[in-house]
Amino acid sequence: WSTSIRGEVRAAVLATGVSYAEDAATTLERALDRFAGAWVSAYRDACEATQLRGEQSAELLDLRMACLERKLDGFHAAVDVLRKADARAVERLSAAPPDADDLTACADAPRLRGLPSPPKGGPARARYDETQRALSRAAALNASGKTAAALGEAETQIRATREQGAPLLEAEALALSASAHEELGHYTEAERAYRAAVLVALRARDDGTVAQAWNQLAFLAGERFDRADDAERILDQADALATRLGRNPRLLALLARTRAILRWRSQRCDAAIDAAEEALRLTEEAHGPEQVQVSRALDTLGNAYTCRGDHDKAKAAFARALEVRLRSLGPKHPVVAHSYRTLAMASNYTGEYRNAAEGNARARAIYLATVGRGHLHTGVTLHNEGLARRLLGELDAALA
Repeated sequence: WSTSIRGEVRAAVLATGVSYAEDAATTLERALDRFAGAWVSAYRDACEATQLRGEQSAELLDLRMACLERKLDGFHAAVDVLRKADARAVERLSAAPPDADDLTACADAPRLRGLPSPPKGGPARARYDETQRALSRAAALNASGKTAAALGEAETQIRATREQGAPLLEAEALALSASAHEELGHYTEAERAYRAAVLVALRARDDGTVAQAWNQLAFLAGERFDRADDAERILDQADALATRLGRNPRLLALLARTRAILRWRSQRCDAAIDAAEEALRLTEEAHGPEQVQVSRALDTLGNAYTCRGDHDKAKAAFARALEVRLRSLGPKHPVVAHSYRTLAMASNYTGEYRNAAEGNARARAIYLATVGRGHLHTGVTLHNEGLARRLLGELDAALA
């Protein structure tokens, strides 16, 4: 990461011509700078802990360095995607860029010591390292919306990891394959791959991957296969494992948010609110109150309040989510349009039809500029705006 590469990323983002390109470039630069700075600090701390402070062994230094190198592979893969960015990559990666908080895992000594060691050197280690880089590239493709390509690479690396006898990498490849299948709507295949990832990750003692795969299995069970009881049982297992792993607010927030989503969609509204409030608290603890991750937790809380009919509280949650997204992403990003639309929905429930019409109009303008008139989001927003204007008696505007 350098001044010249930063310039290449900015130029590529601007060249996509998306209406929010300037804001997206700034958001990405800020996130990538933060990651790079945090990585350098983590690298320095790992070195000094052994060589200056004498508080960790050379063995632990090697483990931390290997972890940091892996995180750097992921960072470089994301940057490479951005240097050739298309509109879809800009939309997705600006809303979920490489996260500097991921680096905290590289200071978790008990976790690092419990994982299988890679080959010591020679051709076996070279092949292992190349597989790691290939998985990083596949993850970056998946994150940028190139899902079919990511799936193909993940399937290739599943075979490679089995040939190498590398269960840690096999579990990662299986989880990535499952994620891509889920994104493509292949829910049966996704469930099968997540289950396989759990079994292999258990063998590799990679409890973090186990808990995250269980989280996605719970979501599939409850959301896609209508097996609410199964979903709760799976989340209970994941919660128990997360508790054993120690205080990890990011993982606990993920599990709490999934539990909240499944509960409000099955109309268990009070229980959904409890889980959503916990997810918000943990997300703020993990990322700070102003990061874009918080907006997703606020959306979940707003939906839980809507489930219970507490529309004023829902509106407050959606309004705060909008504020966070405006600060993080700027006023023209499609995710900001989603916030305008959900806030408009809450305003409609409270009888504030003018606010509902204006919120939907703002969302409509963003969607027309980004995804076009034929997109589902645009159509839903036009419909909602028309309903609000009809309730205001603005029949000509409603028909338009």
